[in-house]
Amino acid sequence: ALPLDLDCPGGSSAWEVVTILKSSRLCQGQQNPCNGSRELVWPCPENSVCAPDGPGMVQCLCQSPFHGYKCLREGAFPTFLFCGVLGAVTLCLALLLWGTQRRKAKT
Repeated sequence: ALPLDLDCPGGSSAWEVVTILKSSRLCQGQQNPCNGSRELVWPCPENSVCAPDGPGMVQCLCQSPFHGYKCLREGAFPTFLFCGVLGAVTLCLALLLWGTQRRKAKT
């Protein structure tokens, strides 16, 4: 139950039943914003599906094998390439910082 001065999370339209008692507000039964029975369906991009993500919130999940921004990339995420580049950059920066700070430690 919420105090009267606070609205239900996501607004009253995100709930099936909003009951106002003497000193509290009771929000029950979250509505599914993905089904368009009461209002417009949430527009997820192509190759994705709508999934509820809290009161009045939705999340668009990519269908397999799509991934990336707006589910536009097809195939698997290049994990080995990503980790290899990230590791190489981290190692180079660590060696650079170690070399520059080592000179200061000797003096």
